[in-house]
Amino acid sequence: MAKISKTEVGDIVQVNLDPSVGSKAKKTRPALVLEDGANSLLDLLIICPITDAKKKDFPPFVRLEDTSATGLGKPSVVDSYQIRWISRTRVSSVIGKASEGELNQVRANLALILNIGEEHL
Repeated sequence: MAKISKTEVGDIVQVNLDPSVGSKAKKTRPALVLEDGANSLLDLLIICPITDAKKKDFPPFVRLEDTSATGLGKPSVVDSYQIRWISRTRVSSVIGKASEGELNQVRANLALILNIGEEHL
C-alpha cells in the first residue's frame, strides 16, 4: 500500500486494518484521524474506525450525516471504543472531512471512556 504523506486531524481516510485480532474492526474501511503525527518522530496516526449507522444510536458512536463532506456513501458512525494507533502506511487515501462538531463529539466520548475530567485538562 502506498504511503499517504499528508493527513490532517478530522480527515476521513481509507485504512487497511488487517491483520486485527479479536473484536477490533477489520478489513479496509474508513476511519477518522484524531491525531496526524505532525508533532511526533513516529510515523503513526491515531484513528477511530467508521462503520455503517445501523442500530448504532448510542454512545460511543458519533453519527456522520453529511455524506458529501465525509466522502462516505451513506450515513455512518465513528466507533469511539475502537481508538487505535496505526502506521501511516496503512492509509490508502483521504476521502473526506468530519465537521468540527463531529470531531469534538468523538473527543468528548473519548474523555468519558478514559475517565478524563476537567481536572485533568
